[in-house]
Amino acid sequence: MDEASGTLPPGFEFGAYVIGACVGKGGMARVYRAEHRALRKPVALKVVSGALLQRPDWRHRFLREGQAAAAVKHPNVVDITDVGVWQGRPYLVMELLQGEDLEQYLARHGLLSESELARLMIPVIAGLATAHESGVVHRDLKPSNVFLARGPDGEIVPKLLDFGISKLTSRLEDLDPASTPVGELMGSPLYMSPEAVRGAREQTPQSDQYSLGVVLYECVTGRAPFRADSLLEVLDAVASGTFDPPRVHRSDLSPELERTILRAMSAEPGARFASVREIGRALCQCADQRTRLLWMPSFGLAEPVESPTLAVVGSAALRTAAPVHLPASSSARPGALPWVALGLLGLAALGYWGRARWKPDPTGALEPKVQALQPPAPAAALPVAQPASEGAAPESEPPAPPRRAPEPTRAAAVEASSKAARAPAAVERRSPERAPPREARQRASAAPPEPPALRATPAEASPPHPARSPRAAVLGPNRAPILD
Repeated sequence: MDEASGTLPPGFEFGAYVIGACVGKGGMARVYRAEHRALRKPVALKVVSGALLQRPDWRHRFLREGQAAAAVKHPNVVDITDVGVWQGRPYLVMELLQGEDLEQYLARHGLLSESELARLMIPVIAGLATAHESGVVHRDLKPSNVFLARGPDGEIVPKLLDFGISKLTSRLEDLDPASTPVGELMGSPLYMSPEAVRGAREQTPQSDQYSLGVVLYECVTGRAPFRADSLLEVLDAVASGTFDPPRVHRSDLSPELERTILRAMSAEPGARFASVREIGRALCQCADQRTRLLWMPSFGLAEPVESPTLAVVGSAALRTAAPVHLPASSSARPGALPWVALGLLGLAALGYWGRARWKPDPTGALEPKVQALQPPAPAAALPVAQPASEGAAPESEPPAPPRRAPEPTRAAAVEASSKAARAPAAVERRSPERAPPREARQRASAAPPEPPALRATPAEASPPHPARSPRAAVLGPNRAPILD
């Protein structure tokens, strides 16, 4: 280890970690790629530089960074996994990120469009708002402390870094009663708030809001709002709030975004937004559709913009015919929305499968009705009644007809029985489906009814030899007698 500069060489065993290459350095510490010896897990190890080891106040402030970052739980704030002191050297262990910071990104890409600005900075604003609600003021917000990490699928995941000079507010005062000495210049001068330049003892979330406005200004114009030949001139311009509006350097900038930046950079803290979440709401209006859908609930916007994706999801009963609304709270995790959508899609698919699986079989349900509606058996298959002997009852009586034909007259009955006696075989061979001649039906219907006293009895109408009953002589297709 180089004692003069405090640099750790690769392969050096620093407590439970093995040092790798140096990946960054600042005014108070260096950051190394390292590996936990027991877990074989790659981490980022931040160690205080040698020049500051003799200053107890800086050492204490460095350890406070771990407390401040641990108090902030948000996916867009770097995760602190360990903090401590090894052989008199304070250190922090953070998640190892792959990517570049916003300062390097701007140097390569130049000016950002409004939609890209919203895509990169809205997650940072959400993390900063959570920090403020957790009682932490960053006080060193600048492009180099916004890290654009690359996820497993190559997507950019912005992370807010370096709470090293942050000040805990009253809600965390019991953890760190010490405060920054009055008049000590903290942070980068170009991004300092006017009240910090004027030596205000207390810095509030409005101070971070001013620094955020300066970062937004630089992203859309490609330059800092203050230019001067000396540090004193820069500080004087910051304190007075004199700078060119963004549209002087970017004429195609929307008036709404310019008003948002100018209000965030107001010289007086009371003229700024009530919270940085209001800046996030304003940026959502110039964001692309995907960014709006992901982040509008995090900023208290209950009605997300409709999209074809949500319309399809609604048809699958994902949204139950209504938009998905996440609770507008500071603890809402924007990354959980896709998992909610996937879970609801699974429930909709399961319901559709169950409906198809347990749907009743229409064929089985209608089977009794189909059997009941079968056509009657052909008349040829019906049994032909045999002539009953005189004085004996027939074996089976045919079913009653649906309607009773008029009683034949005595002459018609005698004539019918005589014909049946003269040609019994012809009567039996006669097809049941044949109807009697039209003349016989007309005579039967035209004959006037006889008085009841002259009605023929079965004995008088019967021939002297055995003959079949007129009721069973001929049956029609529906088992109704043609001749009664």
